[in-house]
Order: sequence, then C-alpha cells, then structure tokens
Amino acid sequence: MRVDLENLRAGSGGNILVEDLPDRLPARYVPPGPGKTEVAFRRLSRGIDLSWRVASFTSLVSGAHAGSEADRDALYLAPLAGPPEERGEPDIFGFPKGARAGTAIHEIFENLDFTEGGEVIDEHVARALDGHGFDPLWRPAVSGMVRRVLRAGLGGFSLSDIGREDTLRELEFYLPVGRLTPGALRE
Repeated sequence: MRVDLENLRAGSGGNILVEDLPDRLPARYVPPGPGKTEVAFRRLSRGIDLSWRVASFTSLVSGAHAGSEADRDALYLAPLAGPPEERGEPDIFGFPKGARAGTAIHEIFENLDFTEGGEVIDEHVARALDGHGFDPLWRPAVSGMVRRVLRAGLGGFSLSDIGREDTLRELEFYLPVGRLTPGALRE
C-alpha cells in the first residue's frame, strides 16, 4: 500500500503529501498559520455542450425534455389525491396518477428481486408508498398489481422466473432528441 501511495503522491504535482503517523500526538493541535497557501480555482477554457441531457421516458414523450432535468423536489410539494374509498378494497385503477405515483411504482420494481414473493413484496410496497406519502390503504392494491405483473406470461416465462443477478436495472440509452418527436418515441 505504501508503494501505491508513493506513486499517487509522485503523480500529484505536489498536491499530495504522504507522511507516517507520529508515535505520539502533541499535547495540543496547533493549526498552520494563515497565508501559507494560496488557493485558486481552475478557469473553464471551453464551452459546455448543452445538447446532452438526462431525461426520463415520460419527459421525452410529453415534450418536456427541452428544459433542464426534472426537479424531483416538486414531486413532494404537489398535493396527493385523497385516500382510497373505504368501501371494500381499493382498486389499482384508482391509484393516484402522476410523477409521484410513477416514481413510487418504479422504486418498487427497481429494488425488488422478481423471484421473491409474499411478504417481501409487501415490505417493498409499504416502504415505497410510505416514503412517497401514500395512504397505507393502497398497499394491498399495489402489492396485488406487482404480483400480477411478476406472474404475467411473457411467451414461456414470467418476470418471477428471473433472479436479480440476471437483470439489468436502469438501462441507459442515448437518443438524438433533436431529431426525436414525442409521437415517434411513443410508437
């Protein structure tokens, strides 16, 4: 490790110092006096390419990608729809719409091992819904929806057959959005 540290120090242009720890600490720490080191920032000498952005699928199909990246704080400032009706069990089709709901559902599928079931699904759902401010009465409807999605037939297999080690979460892809229209992306 010492050799690696010395190599790092040697390539730092004098910005890194490697020293052994002292055998004993001094009785009182005395900081170095002011004015010994002049600190300066490096100036940016080139432009910033603003044609590259990170955007969600939703922002692309709605045409909202032209602005800056989504403000996730806004998800928590918007009011939520009221709690589900209390007659019988709430239906997933009554689940509130919008970015906050989409983010909560996305979080469930992103963090869940698809081969797990039962109580593990319920725990993921409870954590995500609580974290995004949804009424606990929505838990059964959302858990049921997750179970149905995981068991849905996909031509000889279902998501519940695929373990976490065989999945790729948050697949990134790059599209030239200057030539992309919301309609073409929806298609």
